[in-house]
Parts: sequence; structure tokens; C-alpha cells
Amino acid sequence: MLAKKIQAILTFLFALLLFGFLYWHYHPPLKLKKDIVMKVTFLPKKITTEEALNLKITLNHFDGQPINNARVKLEATMNHAGMIPLLTDATKTKENTYEATINLTMKGGWIVFINIKLDDHQEIKKSVHFTTE
Repeated sequence: MLAKKIQAILTFLFALLLFGFLYWHYHPPLKLKKDIVMKVTFLPKKITTEEALNLKITLNHFDGQPINNARVKLEATMNHAGMIPLLTDATKTKENTYEATINLTMKGGWIVFINIKLDDHQEIKKSVHFTTE
């Protein structure tokens, strides 16, 4: 009786080990991106449809080194279906700072998707939610 329990436990452990190996083999860990610090600032602070929205994006490596050769694309869309997204590229205005202007067309909830491509072909994506008045 004890031998059958030990055999069952060993069989279970072997199956668990095999499952773990196969899972690891077919689902390797994601390659981690460099540590990037991104700061997004909106001007004006009170976001309305009456005044263009200026987004300022500051990019640094985690160690404080500036990121100067990024390509930054923005897509602004309302948080409900039926709206055509507003697309624009951000322009580098000074070291590690990229800016873009978006003219929001309607009051309500908005999402800005920020897509950044670095020189080493890494992509960083972030979304920012806000409401216009």
C-alpha cells in the first residue's frame, strides 16, 4: 500500500516537472525592455475643446541619461466607439523632450496612446486617460 502511494506521488511529481519544462519551453519569459522613465505633461492644465492640447513627453533611462533619438507617435481617441482617432507625431524640442499639439474635437473622455520607438528597435507603449470640459 505504501509503495503504491510513493509511486503515485513520484508519478505526480514527474508529470508536474514535465509540465513545467514544456510550459517554459513554449512560453519563454518576455525579454525585458530597458528601464525607461517617461513623464507626460498636459498644457493647459484644464483640458477643453476650446484650446489646443499640448503634450510634453520627457524620456530618460532609469539611470538619468536622456533619450534623444526616439520616434514618438500619438493617437488620441475618445473612450467610446464611433470616433475617428487623431494621429500626430511628436517633435523633439530639446534634449529628451518631445512635444505634440492635438486639437480635441468633442467634450468627454479621451485616451492618448503613446507609441515610442527607440534606436535599438524597442517599443514602449503607454496610454493616458483624461476628460475634456
